[in-house]
Amino acid sequence: MDNIGFCDLIYRNAGMAELADAMGLGNATSVKESFDMKKFMAISFLILICVIFGACGDVSNVDIHNETSKIFSQDDITAAEQVVINHFKTNWSGQTLTELYYPGDDWADEFEHWKAFYNADEAIVLLSSIDVNVDATSLKAGDTLTEFNWVLVRDKGKQWEYKDCGY
Repeated sequence: MDNIGFCDLIYRNAGMAELADAMGLGNATSVKESFDMKKFMAISFLILICVIFGACGDVSNVDIHNETSKIFSQDDITAAEQVVINHFKTNWSGQTLTELYYPGDDWADEFEHWKAFYNADEAIVLLSSIDVNVDATSLKAGDTLTEFNWVLVRDKGKQWEYKDCGY
């Protein structure tokens, strides 16, 4: 048999014997005997993959813009934004992050508050806009959240860590 990947075999609707051969599961006779279980497992696996990769927050068209800062470097701000984007993708299933930004050094009092609250060396607050596509807890589909806060902290030499979000 040619060196064909498992996904290629599924895509081209290969027979169970060919799939079994590619997966090293044995001869076609034993596969036919346990066809129902293997079929069930394959379908379950595909459904799991769809759920894992399909149940994400949408960050595909985020408008990222920032005020200038004397407190944080652009690299510091970009690193914090990446933490928010990763958190959103993982935890905000069905919602769309449309805007993310550093609001400027005028928020320094907030940074100090969160730094003390979490006993960290630094804190940053980012703001965002979120389109609510799916009802969730207190969110209603069709709403847009604006100036939604994201709180991140870090200690010297460490990475930003997501701590809280909201208004």
